[in-house]
Amino acid sequence: MDLEICIDRMTHPISSLYSQRFPKSVAKCMINTLCGMKHYVRTAYGDSKWSYRGTTTKPLQGAVQGNGTASPMYAAISCSILAYLESQVVGINVYSAITLTLFTLAAILYVDDSNILLAAVRKDESAMSISERAQKAAKSYQDGVNQC
Repeated sequence: MDLEICIDRMTHPISSLYSQRFPKSVAKCMINTLCGMKHYVRTAYGDSKWSYRGTTTKPLQGAVQGNGTASPMYAAISCSILAYLESQVVGINVYSAITLTLFTLAAILYVDDSNILLAAVRKDESAMSISERAQKAAKSYQDGVNQC
């Protein structure tokens, strides 16, 4: 089941709130820089001569692809969404072959791709029951994103 949080869709108020796990000067510097950036379009034919930028009343949003701080900002937001998802959904349990350590996973996220992991919780669990749990998981993930 694919759902996503995209780096270009991370709004600055939410990014700022979740980034405040880092020193506040880091979040402030990053958001102020992103709001004041001048953007050019780059294609195989070269860079555009014109540029665009946000205004104080209508700032551009997102963390900008290729921005070195976009990944930590994405991780701060994603960790909160995953914690919420894990509190709502039974993911999968995987045992280590040698140490028999139990790992519980609810989802795997990578940049703009999220995969919620589900498996039968009993040998005789019906496909309909798994489908209903998958629907609940998708709804919980969506709620987590919307609550951010």
